[in-house]
Amino acid sequence: MDQQKLEKLLSEIPDKQRMIFRRLEEISESSTSIHNKDESFACHLEKSEEQLFNKNSLKLKIYLDTNFWISLRDVQLSRPKSNDDSLLLDKLLKLNAAGKIICPISDTIFFELLKQKDKSTKIAMAKIIDILCHGTIIKSYFDRLSIEFYHFLRFAETGTTPPELPAEKHIWSKIPYLLGAFIFTAKQNNDIQDIINKYTYDFISEIRLSEFMEMLDNNVFQDVNDDFDAWIGITRSMNVQKRANDTRNPGINSLHADEIAGLIGVMENQLGQIMLQVLKAAYGDRVPICVDEKDRQLVVEGAKKVIYNIFKFKKNKMAMWLPTYHVTAILNAAMRKDLKRNFKPNDFFDFKHASAAMPYCDIFATDKPLAVLLRSGELQLDKKYNTKVVTNTQELLSLL
Repeated sequence: MDQQKLEKLLSEIPDKQRMIFRRLEEISESSTSIHNKDESFACHLEKSEEQLFNKNSLKLKIYLDTNFWISLRDVQLSRPKSNDDSLLLDKLLKLNAAGKIICPISDTIFFELLKQKDKSTKIAMAKIIDILCHGTIIKSYFDRLSIEFYHFLRFAETGTTPPELPAEKHIWSKIPYLLGAFIFTAKQNNDIQDIINKYTYDFISEIRLSEFMEMLDNNVFQDVNDDFDAWIGITRSMNVQKRANDTRNPGINSLHADEIAGLIGVMENQLGQIMLQVLKAAYGDRVPICVDEKDRQLVVEGAKKVIYNIFKFKKNKMAMWLPTYHVTAILNAAMRKDLKRNFKPNDFFDFKHASAAMPYCDIFATDKPLAVLLRSGELQLDKKYNTKVVTNTQELLSLL
């Protein structure tokens, strides 16, 4: 585009949107991936994510929950709560500069960042995240539920025992994909579709979290706070129901099975689609591209039975094959079993943090109540996934 025309176009749009055009101009000059016209977008995406995994595979992966990020942000804003916080940021920055660590974030960190009402502190926190995460994220909670099932099923379909964490190479992505992938669909030209998707992926992948936050409309922040308020009523009902079921006195395994069934129910349509996708890859034309509702429901029920029954009889193995399912289910089951401990709205966010951190990171820095639950005798998730759990700055400093 002619530079004068570009400048005129940029002058007519709001500042937030202007930023994305500036970044597009920068990245388009350095991007070469779209010149490989023979490579499909699916191959390009898989290769890019595998490169991201390999790039970070030897680094110590440290998952910080939101309170730890807030402490680091306050140090950056010259208002540290303690000297240990200052020492921690200094240590993390040095290890980061030496290429020894990475601090990936998840969609849960992103949503908790959106809940903060002061925009200046939001952006400040996003900037320190940008430095320590290198734009790397653990894919969103629901994406992981799908990805884990897909890669488990690929092994199972061949009769091969899956390795531990079969989806490990495929759960990493970049900041803008916190909410999932953006796919452009062209009805009549697959080549154009692939070129646009490859170019868009390369471009969007380079956007930093602080830039992303600047682009978002303020109404998004209000929507997130409204959603969080709804959890107050939900947790109140759950606590009443938990005590109403006290007479059953179910064991942890029974409650875990209930929770797995609930997760499968939420995910049933996606699981059915994945089952069809794997069957199609394995059996080709013998599996129709389109199925009627009756056959689709059979596939959905088949997918649900696969997960539920294997969890029932091989719980410990499934905990490694489908870790996001297991961590979420076992934490909820443990809370339901403990009648002295009420569910709180933040618990659901904490459990999602744990489902990302415990299987896929080396260190999880979180609050003490969650740490106690993770390490408890019936769970011992720290030992199962070989992940160190720390609860304060001093503990993390000592570990580093």
